[in-house]
Amino acid sequence: MGTKVEQVNDLIEKIGWGKYNNINFLVCGLAWSSVMLWGSTVSITIKEAGNDWNLSSIEEGFLGTSQTLGLFSGAYFWGYIGNLKGRLKSLQIVGMLTWIFGLAYMLSINLPMLSISIVGVGFCNGGSLVLGGTLYSESLPSSKNWTLVLLSICMVTGGIIAYTFIIFVIIAGTHGISLWRWAVGIAVVLQLLFWVSSFTVLESPKYLVRKNCDENAIQILEKIAAFNKKNIEISLLTLAEYETINKHEDEKLMESKPRPKFQDLFAKRHIKKSILFGLAMFMSDISYSALSSFMPILLNKIGSEIKNDLDIYSTILVQVCLGIPGSLFSAYLVTTRLGLKWTISIGYILSGVCVFFFLASNSYWMVLVSTSFINFFVFLGYSSLLAIVPESYPVSIRSLGMGWANACCKFGGVISPITVGFIFQAEGGMILGVFLISIFFGFVGICAIFFNEPRKKSIEF
Repeated sequence: MGTKVEQVNDLIEKIGWGKYNNINFLVCGLAWSSVMLWGSTVSITIKEAGNDWNLSSIEEGFLGTSQTLGLFSGAYFWGYIGNLKGRLKSLQIVGMLTWIFGLAYMLSINLPMLSISIVGVGFCNGGSLVLGGTLYSESLPSSKNWTLVLLSICMVTGGIIAYTFIIFVIIAGTHGISLWRWAVGIAVVLQLLFWVSSFTVLESPKYLVRKNCDENAIQILEKIAAFNKKNIEISLLTLAEYETINKHEDEKLMESKPRPKFQDLFAKRHIKKSILFGLAMFMSDISYSALSSFMPILLNKIGSEIKNDLDIYSTILVQVCLGIPGSLFSAYLVTTRLGLKWTISIGYILSGVCVFFFLASNSYWMVLVSTSFINFFVFLGYSSLLAIVPESYPVSIRSLGMGWANACCKFGGVISPITVGFIFQAEGGMILGVFLISIFFGFVGICAIFFNEPRKKSIEF
């Protein structure tokens, strides 16, 4: 018998996968899907609002930076709040705030109002990403940790919904309403549904025992067991019982630990992985954000093949859709001898290779195939990258670790549009910029080689 957090982990494993886990997957998956839903909406806004309001390239670039700036700051802030106030409560607050900022976004009448609302949406999206993954992983049987990879499919679904709806509006007609307001409107409606769904799941029992709320943790475990139709005894050893059986005071030491701090991520036992995760996330998003932000421009470079908005958004929809099989294949590979680290490495290295094929493309179909497989391999690697981070940190600083990794990721997204846009403006800059994107993808793959494989180790608490 181990510490109370270890006992909770054993009880979750005994309860096993069931109805509650399906619901929890759906709710946390919706939280993740909202990130790409709003991200795709911002991309649509940059193009459409830019035309409606005659925005300059600098102003359009500022809108793109606004959302990633919000994500960057929100990832760490909500990671800290999640450790302080609880995963579920924080996620519910994030859901409501996203809806409020989204409503302001839809009703924006000028650039300042639009920019502020986009920053607010991005700030809350950072919380959805951090809290959704942490809440799901801490209520999950250890034998089902591979399902963390499947959450990224939900993220892709958010982008598919956004672009599918826009294509439908283009075909049906906008009826005098700006196309970007239609995109924001559907995101606002869906966000309200996402927020309501968060009230159908329970707080993390591991978080509760860390806060010495043993009775609440037991009640939640009993509810999960009832949901999953498992009749097992739910109980935790008291501190006195634990000391009697184990002849030491590990539990007492654990309970007397100070509140987790950001510096804990760079303690001797965690500094290597924190630096590697930060670098990998940073390089990953600086590359992928550049491709996503400038994809309409890259498609226009093809020439007469892309004639109108319908062609552009249909092409991007195909690219986004290929992220789903990439995530599914990732979920399979992590259960093989490759594990998480080698799945990440292979995914990003092959993404870099596909970028080189993109450079050699001379027709629409070659561009479509190469860019779509970039998306396939990026999600192959990124799905596992999102899964390896929470699994590599102990429960006490897991939310902080997720916040740090995602903050580094979104910092790359903040500087990417400005940096790559500047490079693209130079003579021959298009080729140089895409070449650098390929190199950065490869760098992520190299970083992954030095990760430790958590799947082969016992879970830390």
